[in-house]
Amino acid sequence: MALAWDDERARQNLLDAGCEPLRCRLVPEPMLRQAGSDGARLLRCTEGFEGQVWRGGWLCASRWWPVAPDAQEWRLLLHAGAGTVSDLPQGEFSALQKGIHPAAEQAPWLNKPWAALQGMAGDTGQISGIENRVVGIGALALLVCAGAAGRQAWDVDQGIGQRRQEIAALRESAGVVLASRDQALAKAALARQMATWLAEPLPIEVIVHLHDVLGRSGVQLKEMDLSGSKLRIGLQLSPQASRAAIVRDLQAGNWFKNVAEVRSEGAGGLVVLEMVLDGLRPPPLQSAAVSQLAPSAAPAFAPPSAFSTGSNR
Repeated sequence: MALAWDDERARQNLLDAGCEPLRCRLVPEPMLRQAGSDGARLLRCTEGFEGQVWRGGWLCASRWWPVAPDAQEWRLLLHAGAGTVSDLPQGEFSALQKGIHPAAEQAPWLNKPWAALQGMAGDTGQISGIENRVVGIGALALLVCAGAAGRQAWDVDQGIGQRRQEIAALRESAGVVLASRDQALAKAALARQMATWLAEPLPIEVIVHLHDVLGRSGVQLKEMDLSGSKLRIGLQLSPQASRAAIVRDLQAGNWFKNVAEVRSEGAGGLVVLEMVLDGLRPPPLQSAAVSQLAPSAAPAFAPPSAFSTGSNR
């Protein structure tokens, strides 16, 4: 059972009564009232009323009210101690369940608490010697355990040092093998990188194919963004250029599919087109298509710095 109070208010009450707080001992009133028998009782305290439920000489439930409780408040107390009154006589148990509390009684005062108090303001004299012995035995046991653990840690450290020396000797004897392994891993990483590059369209091939299919369109390629098989380009059209003709020329090479114009506020006057590349490499242009798309003059492409690709190659 835990009992608590406002320490600051208690100190102030002691000062108001002319007492020195450090020379006084505070004991809760329930601890100085005669213990009750098994069952429930209502005590008239110095201030207010206290309901208690006892079992086997122990206080199992307690609640304080400034005035005598009503039936509902008494039922709440019984609910808090419901598991402790199940073995009461049938008549008394039925009354408790109905919320009928007994008449308030005045329990006699005791010269000392009916149970030992522990805590900041509790009794410690009866068990201080036992506690000191327990603490001493615990400290000795802790010292023995610490010594055993220290010895074990030292043995482990010695074993680790010996294993490190063995590993260093093995590394020195296998230096050539490890160097060969590192070279093989580096070459394998380079091969994987090259395989990744070959698994996606090459930007240079995309540029060449754009040059082939847009040779006579009268456009300038200003921006290019290649990400996997998705291509986005920004074109600057000449006055005689036609959007429909540009889309037709792009699709004529059978590599660019789903060509569509994209409206973009930040295009800066460019015609932005998005498309999907059908395959990793452009198909060979037919001879008729080559003669039809052959430019009389090479189209004006922007410098390489104007291009951007989705993958770093």
